[in-house]
This record gives sequence, C-alpha cells and structure tokens, in this order.
Amino acid sequence: MLTREQILAMPDADYMGPVQLEFFKSLLKDQLLATDQALQGARESLANVERPSDPVDAAYIEEQRYRLMADIKRNSEARKDILTAIQRVSENDYGWCEESGEEIGLMRLLANPTARKSIHAQENSEMRGRHLLKSA
Repeated sequence: MLTREQILAMPDADYMGPVQLEFFKSLLKDQLLATDQALQGARESLANVERPSDPVDAAYIEEQRYRLMADIKRNSEARKDILTAIQRVSENDYGWCEESGEEIGLMRLLANPTARKSIHAQENSEMRGRHLLKSA
C-alpha cells in the first residue's frame, strides 16, 4: 500500500483515481476496526461498572458511567461517518464536496478521512450555523 507521502506526491490528474480510492478505503477500514474495538471496550467497561454500596462512591461511579456513555456515543457517530465514507468510495463520490462538488483535497482527507465538505464549504456551513444561533 502507498504511504501518505506517495499519495501527496501523485499528480493532480490522479485525484480520486483507483489508486487513491483504494488507499482511502484501506485507511477508512483501519479506522472502522479501531472504532469497533473502542466501542466494544467501552460497552464491556460499562457492563462491568459496579453498583456502589457507599454513597461517597456513587458520584465517582456515575461519572464513570457518564464518560463511558459519551465514549459510546462518540464512537457510534464516528462509526456511522466511516461507513458513509466507505460507501462514498464504493460509489466514486469520495473526495468531492457534497455541497459544492469541488475537490475536498488530499491534505484535508488525510487529516480527516470522513470529511464530506471542502474547507471552504465547511467554513460557510459553520458561519451559517453561528449566524442562526445569534439570531435565535
């Protein structure tokens, strides 16, 4: 498999060609495996959290549960994003902004392989969101 440096050194004409798509598919599958392992670990840890017999321990135990539930939620959302990205690879839509249709860019995809928007489109979306919060 190619390295990140080799992917970045490829000519612009090869953007999201078969070689790059295969690279990102493999990268996403590795992320999916790591996410699934983290989910399994958090679920097992949550199942093993004991009921406190001492009221002083109750707050600590509840904090543990809260953190494990947050981990499960975050990893479940990440898993969904990874599966969506893998589907986009299969449909040859990966690497293209779902809002503008422009290239997302290799650097952005290497930093965040589940990115669905270009930096410009993401910034515009975030600015619209902030604007809506201010006017609400």
